[in-house]
Amino acid sequence: MKKLSLLFVAIIGFSVLSFAQESYTMYKTVYLTPDYENLKDLGKAMAEYTQTYRNEEPSQTGVWVVYTGPNTGKWFLTTGSITFTQMDDIEYSEEQRDHWLFEVMPNVEELSDGEFWRKDEKASYEKEDYFTGKEVLSFFGLKDFEEYRFKEMLNQVKKVYEEKEYDNYYSVYYPQFKGCDKRDVVIVGLFEKWAEFDDDRNFKSDFEDVHGEGSWSKFMREYQDVVESNYDELIFFVPELSGGYEEE
Repeated sequence: MKKLSLLFVAIIGFSVLSFAQESYTMYKTVYLTPDYENLKDLGKAMAEYTQTYRNEEPSQTGVWVVYTGPNTGKWFLTTGSITFTQMDDIEYSEEQRDHWLFEVMPNVEELSDGEFWRKDEKASYEKEDYFTGKEVLSFFGLKDFEEYRFKEMLNQVKKVYEEKEYDNYYSVYYPQFKGCDKRDVVIVGLFEKWAEFDDDRNFKSDFEDVHGEGSWSKFMREYQDVVESNYDELIFFVPELSGGYEEE
């Protein structure tokens, strides 16, 4: 789905981005393409940067490596959880700026797809303090103005997870600014072991058990009407390069 631009939102006099709530979960993310000839230098500079300047929330920064998908081999940097109000309170010292510009960036080929992702608490199915360091990011591109239908589909999925008491957890995030058309929603799933992908869970049967016979076919038709594209990225957390994640 193509998000309305901020200028258009201002002109028509309402906000589809819903920034106003005081308390919410949001992460700033960006992809980093390493200069592989200087990978060791990048790792040293990044670890020094995050563990010196980005070591505590709300500006705590985690470094992940992308294992599958179109961004394979890139680093995925996450900052937060942070709100827009907190962004105003973060101080950037001259030393921090210089370290990023003159120690980190000379070892970087490219930064791309900088985004702010805000969690949809209602649509997410989570377990408190559950972190594995292994995640699947499922990105969805939606057809124009179909976000409300996609949200209803997520409500149906969450009901199945709740009633069947699944032990697979996921979070739903929406971008806060217009960006890539193929990244209108991301569902973040966690896993501990690769063997979980061999689990033979019959979700279709569980879905129809919860929503009634024939509901799965209706759900899939709705998916085809609403979703334009979808792709996955597996990412792995690198504690040695990240801020605030010292081993106990």
